[in-house]
Amino acid sequence: TPPEAAAPAPEKLAAVDPSAPSADAAPAADAAEALLFEPGSIEIPGQAAQQLRALAGNLQNGDDRVQLKSHAGGSEDAAKARRLSLKRALAARAVLIEAGIDATRIDVRALGPAEDGGPPERIDMIILPQ
Repeated sequence: TPPEAAAPAPEKLAAVDPSAPSADAAPAADAAEALLFEPGSIEIPGQAAQQLRALAGNLQNGDDRVQLKSHAGGSEDAAKARRLSLKRALAARAVLIEAGIDATRIDVRALGPAEDGGPPERIDMIILPQ
């Protein structure tokens, strides 16, 4: 069996739900922060909702954009995984909009299965400076 992946650096994956699966896997290299999900679920866990509200607070004063790169694993069917990742990204987007972030500042990317070595059930939140 391959060796266990090293725990991510705290600055790469802040405020992660420790009860979420695959929490010890490394996030994508360009991820500022990741929201972790239960396999097959589109429900945003409480910790992830807090992360989204904190992100919205950080985006209030400025015109930066945020990219939500969503992944879903555990399925042999790539189309099914992509649909699940899209539902997750849209749910996260709705939380940001409810928190006052204009929809035009949120980019959604439904990527399906993660192929970057990060947790398979996640959304990477990436700030795009303007």
